[in-house]
Amino acid sequence: MDAVPLTLSITENKGIFLNTNRVIREFFANEFQNMIKILPNPSGTLESLHEKMRKNEIGTKARLLSHFLEPDCPRIFLSCPISFVDKQRQKNVEKHLIGLKSKLEERFNIETCQNKIVINYWNGPSNSSKDYLEVMEEIRRTSIFVFIYPHNEPVSSTSLVELGWALMAVKHIIAYSMPDALPGHLEDYLDEGDRGIYHKSTTLFDEACFSVIFNKIVTTVEKLYNR
Repeated sequence: MDAVPLTLSITENKGIFLNTNRVIREFFANEFQNMIKILPNPSGTLESLHEKMRKNEIGTKARLLSHFLEPDCPRIFLSCPISFVDKQRQKNVEKHLIGLKSKLEERFNIETCQNKIVINYWNGPSNSSKDYLEVMEEIRRTSIFVFIYPHNEPVSSTSLVELGWALMAVKHIIAYSMPDALPGHLEDYLDEGDRGIYHKSTTLFDEACFSVIFNKIVTTVEKLYNR
């Protein structure tokens, strides 16, 4: 009853995680088991819990897909709404986004490291709720969420939903936005500067800005993954 829960990153606190009983680690590593249903455990021992886990094994592949801790390799999600900006800025920002994605893939050697670099921006109307659920799942499995908001004022955008989903999932977040462009309460929350959140205001989303964003992502990956 005196225990206090900890909200920690395994990549930054490996000692605490590795010193935790293996059965407990395995139980909390499987979201299907520990968040959807609590396994019956009448005797209340770790041995009986371990036996229940073995009987309810859902397969190695499925367990890996449902693992909610940070992956072994960085998975980076880029989110940037550009449908409401003027056509020239939309074209320029999209060019820089594609360039940023290419630089990240080259920097972290995506083929050998099996990273997942996702670039997401508006590219036409879509009514597929299934597709958007897949986006939500991709964010849940990511490690670093990058939010780029090149607007002068709040606009109705699914990117804001994606940012909220990343905040809820306690991801490492790098956010760049125009000054006072985001809703006030969201701006305040991002500017608190803790929980792995970095927020920077800027009036320019040019090549120099995206170069700074690239360097910030690289620094974050190096801090989390020692590479």
